[in-house]
Order: sequence, then structure tokens, then C-alpha cells
Amino acid sequence: MNAEDEVVEVVITVTSNEAEPISHIELYDSGYSTHIIPYYDCLKNYSEITSKIMNTANKQSFHAIGKGDIMIEVPNSTKTSKLKLTKVLYSLEVSYSLVSIRKLDKCSFKCFFGNRKYSIFIKREDKIGEIPKNAHGIYKHTSELLIANAVE
Repeated sequence: MNAEDEVVEVVITVTSNEAEPISHIELYDSGYSTHIIPYYDCLKNYSEITSKIMNTANKQSFHAIGKGDIMIEVPNSTKTSKLKLTKVLYSLEVSYSLVSIRKLDKCSFKCFFGNRKYSIFIKREDKIGEIPKNAHGIYKHTSELLIANAVE
């Protein structure tokens, strides 16, 4: 093997020095046109953006300062499915993740509402998620999220 053929391998070890995992709240919203997350450490392919002012339905506003991709786990009956969200906005000013039903629909996922649940399908028969509606009429999923430190 010559120098040009040399393969370099980098190993990243993930450690969890955090005292406790954090409670991660995902709200599934049909009125919002983009996904938003408050966890910078979870985003892949992160890039800073010019600060954007975003307005919510309840007349609050916040600034998005970056974007990236994230893999989320969506509840699906007794198991979970992984769903990659792209071009997710990052904001320090929100306390929950917002998953845009409008954006999922635009990406050709099939979305059905009924029986106090929101169901996501890749094709009509391939369900990848089912999010329950809470007493306040919000499609909400709460999970534990561990934000780990990466060390080379």
C-alpha cells in the first residue's frame, strides 16, 4: 500500500458525563411550516444562519440562529421508528421540539388524524408513527434525550 492508498480511521467515543437525561418534548403541529429544535448538540450538518424571527400562533416570537438534520424516534404502537428531519431550525429560545406536519406532508408522508391520534405513513400501509392527542388537543410525545459529549 502506498501513501495515497492509506486509510485513516477516526474513532469517536461517546460518553455520557451528564448527570441525568433531559426530558425531550416534541409537539406535532400542522400550522407551522418548518421543524424547530432547542438542542444544538443533536443536530448533524449544522450551519449557522442569519438570525430569523419566527412567530408562533400564540403571538410569541423567537430567533432561529442555525439549522441542521436530526434523527428522531417516533412512537409507533409498542415500538419506535426512526425519522430523519432535515433543515431543522435551531433556537435557544424554545423549550420543545416542533415537528411540522405541513413539512412532513410536503415530503410525501401520509398523515391521518382520528381516534385521538396522529398517524404518519410512508405509504398507506406502512405506518411509521402514531402520536397521541393530549387533553389540550395537542399531539405531543415526551421522551428521554441524552446529550452526550464526543471525544476523539
